[in-house]
Amino acid sequence: AGWGGVGALEEMPLSEARRMFEVNVFGLAEVMQQVIPHMRARGCGHIVNVASMAGRIAFPMSSWYVATKHAVVGLSASAAFELNQLGIQIAVVEPGAILTEFSDGLDASPDAKASGPYVVMLARTRKMADDIYQKSGVQPVVIAECIEAILNDPQPRLHYIEPFYAKRDVLIGNLLPARWFRKLVNWQAGL
Repeated sequence: AGWGGVGALEEMPLSEARRMFEVNVFGLAEVMQQVIPHMRARGCGHIVNVASMAGRIAFPMSSWYVATKHAVVGLSASAAFELNQLGIQIAVVEPGAILTEFSDGLDASPDAKASGPYVVMLARTRKMADDIYQKSGVQPVVIAECIEAILNDPQPRLHYIEPFYAKRDVLIGNLLPARWFRKLVNWQAGL
């Protein structure tokens, strides 16, 4: 499960931000808490959390969504210290755009409206996101195959970023100074 809203940090109601954290972080953590005792009793298991490339690099007009995905990445990385010594493997899949109904929900989110200085930025950011989903989005089977490979690996890596363009963008985001990366993303969005 996952939910993402778009909009300016200033304008997004905190109730929407809390809802996003409830679904994207606390829901995932609750499932982990339910399965870990069973895996610990068996001395083995795999947990695969699905975050987003947004857990590694930020995007405009998505502060709260990015924050939830950073939280999932951090939660997974920290839990690996605890779980690996118990025989439980944990991995986090950090995909780019996937061709699902997820992007349809962005249009319906209550925070998908902007006013004042954010109107143009939101419109251009949404156009960039629509272009990414239409041109770069991959079928869900790509992520399903990644998860299958993780589950069949007795010692999977912690991070899996898919598809190629997501790996490229995360690498660029990590190599460039933050100011330059923001300029690049703004240029791509026409901002």
